[in-house]
Amino acid sequence: MKNTTKAVLFRYLIALMVVLFMTFVLRNNLKNSQVNVFNTALIFFFCVAGQYVMLGLGGMLGMCSITFLGLGAFLCAYLNTRCAIPVIPSIILGTVASGLLALFLGLLLLKLDGPYFVFGTIGVVYIGTSIFQNFTAFTGGPNGISGIGKLSLLGYTFSTFKSWVPLLGTLVMLLLFLLYRIKNTSFGRGLMAVRDDETAAFSLGINVYRTKVIAFAVAGLLAGFGGGLYAVHNGTISASLFTFSTQTKFIIMLMLGGVMSPIGAFCGTILVNFLPEIARFADSYLNLLYGCMIIVLMIFMPMGLAGVQKELATRIRTASQKRIAAKKGA
Repeated sequence: MKNTTKAVLFRYLIALMVVLFMTFVLRNNLKNSQVNVFNTALIFFFCVAGQYVMLGLGGMLGMCSITFLGLGAFLCAYLNTRCAIPVIPSIILGTVASGLLALFLGLLLLKLDGPYFVFGTIGVVYIGTSIFQNFTAFTGGPNGISGIGKLSLLGYTFSTFKSWVPLLGTLVMLLLFLLYRIKNTSFGRGLMAVRDDETAAFSLGINVYRTKVIAFAVAGLLAGFGGGLYAVHNGTISASLFTFSTQTKFIIMLMLGGVMSPIGAFCGTILVNFLPEIARFADSYLNLLYGCMIIVLMIFMPMGLAGVQKELATRIRTASQKRIAAKKGA
């Protein structure tokens, strides 16, 4: 028990160090456009976190987080610009609406198994994309929605990209804490049991269907909250972002960092979002790079960067124990 507590505390410490480094050091060394990319990565992590809950803990490959992100963003923008509702209530209402939609869709789609569930969620993405692009009265159509109000909190207005960095960093830190807590709750353990063997989980008294639906709804809530943040952060949104192409990037972010590790998923999100900045010379070949990354990950790094780090740590620990045993034997 003590070792488990120490391991959890160590993970929290590592997560805190990474987020603080990203938010308070890089903030002063990046150009404004790069800060925007960094902030977007932090916001997208809310979607990736939902994917972690579903895939990493529950073993469900849901492909429609981008739709919940879009709903949260457009509803927040609509309420703020058309109904004159303040920013924070608009974000909350967009989040709740995304969670309710996820709950409703989860009740339907999770009656399907395996590839049928995956294809069902892909269908949701294309339905959402069509609505976002053509429902002009709600989304503004091809022109999107602009003029979204700025966030004000405790008398401070977040008017620049750099001013958003500490806030988003704090929210991500809280999200990482939440993800580790979920993993160690009865719900998280039940979800992992469902992932490993549904029949065995059912025999232990776990309601498999309800557990999956809750995970799906949690993913929708997180994505909807991220959508509201994205809309207010940018001040304008359009339907071009909320496509299946963006959804596949969320999966790559999770896989690159590690499907079993929240902090790994966070690092994967940052790396993939900065890839266009790093590989500007290959801007026309980014989809090719993404495809190659997926192949390499599946073959050589199925557990992502977190899996590689864990394997290296195990090897170093084993080698150290062998050296100590050899010295004692001598």
